[in-house]
Amino acid sequence: MAQQGVKQASYKRIILCADGTWLSSDSGDKSVPSNVAKLARAIASSGPDRKGMIVPQIVYYHSGLGSGDLPLQKAIYGGVGWGLDIDICQLYEFISNNYAHGDELMVFGFSRGAFTARSVAGLICDIGILSPVNMSYFAGMWKAYKANTDGEPFDKSAWYQKHKDKLHLSKNVNIKVIGVWDTVGALGIPEWPLVDLAAKYGIAFNKKYSFHNTKLSKNVDYAFQCLAIDERRLTFPPTLWHATTGAPAKDLRQCWFPGIHGNIGGGADDPTAPANDHGEIGDITFAWMVDNLSGMLTFEEEAIKYFIEQYQNSHIENTAKGSINEWGCGPIISNFAGLQGAFFRLLGKKDRTPGGYPRDAGDGVEGATNEYFHPIVRIRKLKVNNYNPASLAGFKLEEPDGGSGWKWAKKGIQALPESVYLNGVTLDNGRNIPNPVLHFITVPSGKPGGPTILYSHGGGYHRAIQAQGHIPFVLLCGASCGARQIVFLEYSLSPEEQYPCQLVQAVTGLRFLLEEEGLHANNIILGGDSAGGHLTVSLLSHILYPSPYAPPIDLRGYQFKAMVLISPWLKMPEESSIEEVPQKPNDYLTPERVVKLAKMFSPALNEVWGNPYEAEDTVAVWKRFCLGGDELPICRKAILTVGTSETLLDSCLGFGRDLLRCESVYVDAKTDLDRIKEMDFVLAIIPGETHVQPGLDCALGYHDGRTLKAILAFLDAC
Repeated sequence: MAQQGVKQASYKRIILCADGTWLSSDSGDKSVPSNVAKLARAIASSGPDRKGMIVPQIVYYHSGLGSGDLPLQKAIYGGVGWGLDIDICQLYEFISNNYAHGDELMVFGFSRGAFTARSVAGLICDIGILSPVNMSYFAGMWKAYKANTDGEPFDKSAWYQKHKDKLHLSKNVNIKVIGVWDTVGALGIPEWPLVDLAAKYGIAFNKKYSFHNTKLSKNVDYAFQCLAIDERRLTFPPTLWHATTGAPAKDLRQCWFPGIHGNIGGGADDPTAPANDHGEIGDITFAWMVDNLSGMLTFEEEAIKYFIEQYQNSHIENTAKGSINEWGCGPIISNFAGLQGAFFRLLGKKDRTPGGYPRDAGDGVEGATNEYFHPIVRIRKLKVNNYNPASLAGFKLEEPDGGSGWKWAKKGIQALPESVYLNGVTLDNGRNIPNPVLHFITVPSGKPGGPTILYSHGGGYHRAIQAQGHIPFVLLCGASCGARQIVFLEYSLSPEEQYPCQLVQAVTGLRFLLEEEGLHANNIILGGDSAGGHLTVSLLSHILYPSPYAPPIDLRGYQFKAMVLISPWLKMPEESSIEEVPQKPNDYLTPERVVKLAKMFSPALNEVWGNPYEAEDTVAVWKRFCLGGDELPICRKAILTVGTSETLLDSCLGFGRDLLRCESVYVDAKTDLDRIKEMDFVLAIIPGETHVQPGLDCALGYHDGRTLKAILAFLDAC
C-alpha cells in the first residue's frame, strides 16, 4: 500500500540471493543462517531512492548446492558443483517473471551460490531478459548458450540469428551491484595434476562448463567480494574478478579476511563446529558488505540491530569462556574433519595466494583485481598465537610510512594495501537531490592543530573513489603539511545525477565543515584531481559568484590555506568540437572519453560553475580570485599540476597562467622543488607524465614521481 503523501517510484529493485554449498535457510530446520540468508531477511520491503521516491524491494532467496539430506549427496554435489545449471535457470526465470524496463537488479551469493549469482549476471549481460510470454524459447536459448564454449558473442550464434525477431529480449540490462562471499568456481572433475596434464594435450575434461560467464561487464556498476585466506580445499579455489576498461562501470572491491570458506560465508552446516558457534568472522564480512551497499538498498532497522546484538552477545560468551576476545579473532574451524572432510582430503589441498591471480582463470585476460587485506588480518596475526597461514608466507607487513597506510608486501607481486574504513557522515542538503557523505580519516603523523584537507576525487563524475590510489596519495599530502585529518567528499555519480547536483553537494560539505565543525577557511586546504579538480573550481566559483543552486558561503574574511589541483578537468567539449581536444598517445584519457564523460555529466556550458574555463563570465569571476590591494585572494596559496603527456594539458596551462596567474615551473630537478617551496601560486608542468600521475603511482606503491614530489614540496611550505 502506498505511503500517503510520498510518491512511488516507477521502478523496483529485484534482489537475488543465492546461498552457498550445503546451505539452506528455507527448509524449516535449525541451520545457522549464512550471510546471504541474513542479507535476504534484513532487506526492507521498500525504501526511498535518491529522489525520495519509495521503491519496492523484491527479494528472492535460493538454497545452495548440495543442501539435500544425504551426507554423500551433499559432499558430491557440493564438491564438484553438480546441479548449478538448474539453479541458474531458476534464478533467470524469477527475473523474467518480475523484471520491467528500468528496474534495478542486484545479485548476491556465497560459495558456489556466488558463482551462480555471477553466472546469472553474465547470462543477463550476454543475452538480455526474456519476457514471461517468451520464456518458451528459454530451453533452446539455454542449450545454444551452453554450446558456446569458445567465448564468441551469443548474438553471432546460428540459434540467435534464427530466432532473434521472435525473442523480444530486453537488451543492455544494467546490474546495479554484484556482492559475493568467496566465489568458488571449480566445476566438474577437480584440477588434479593429471587433469592439468591432459589439458595441455588438448583433453579438456571440464570444457563443457566453460560457457559460464562470471566476468565483469560494463553493464555492472559495482562489484564487491569477500575472500578467505585460510581455505585450502582443492575444489574450492577463489574466483577473483579482473577489471578491464570500463568494467565494472563504477567500482570493484575485493577484500581478504582470515578464516576458511565457511567463516567468510557466515554460517555452515558443519558437524565439527561448536553448537553455539556465532560466526564472529562471518559477522564482520556481513557488516563489510552491508557497509558497501549503503545508499543502494534499504534495510530493516530492527534486523540490523538484531545482528549487532548477536555480535555483542558472542563477545560476552567469549569473555566468559576465557577465549581471545579481540576483533577478528573468532574461531576458524577445520573443513578436513568428519565424513565430508575425508572426501575433501581425498580430492586434495592447495593454499591460496593473495595477489597471485593477475589473470582470469578462464580466458587468461589480465586485469586489476583491486585486492585489499581487511585490518582484522593484521590484528589476528598480532593477537592469536601461531596464526601463520601458508597463504601469508612471504608477506611482510609494512607500517604506515608518511601516511601511506598499512600494506602487505611480497616479492614478485604488487603490495596489497590494508582496506581503509572511512568514517562517513551523511549530510542533509535540504534539496531534492541525494545527500552527500563526508568521510573523515585521521592522518597518522598529523598535528593536533593541523589543517583539514577537503578532497574531491576524480573519475569523470562517473566513477567512485579509487581507494588504492586516492587514499594513499592524499594521506601522503596530509603528512607533508601536518594535516590533522582528510575529509573525502562522496558525491553522486553521473549519468544518474548530473550537474548541478555535485556542486550543491560540495557546497553542503564545505558549509558543514565551516558551520557545524567550526573550522575556519584559513585552516582548510581544498584539493581535487580531474573531475574532482573541476568540482573544487566550481565550488570556488560559487564562493566568488554565488550560483542559484545553493546558498552562498561566507568565509568571514578568511582565506583558504591552500588549493591543490591535479590535472583538473576544466574544459567541457562537445562531440562537434572533439578535434579541439589534443590526442596524447601515452595518456589513458582519450578525447573520445572526455567527450563521453562530459555528455553524461551534462553541465551548463554558459555557466561558470559548470564550465569554469570557457563560460562567458569566466574572466570576470576569476579576477576576484587574485584580488590585490586591500582585498586578499580567496586562497593564500595554490598549485596546479599537469603532465606534458596528458590530454588536458592545454586547458590546464591556460587556466593556471591566465586565470590563477600562476608562475610556471618545469619540474625536472631538486632545484625546481626548492623554487616551488618559495612560490605562492604555482603551475607545475611535469615533462612526460600523464593524467593524475600521482594517483597511478601511489596505487603501485611508487612514491618517487615528479608530480607527487612537486605537490609534497608545495604542501611542506604551507
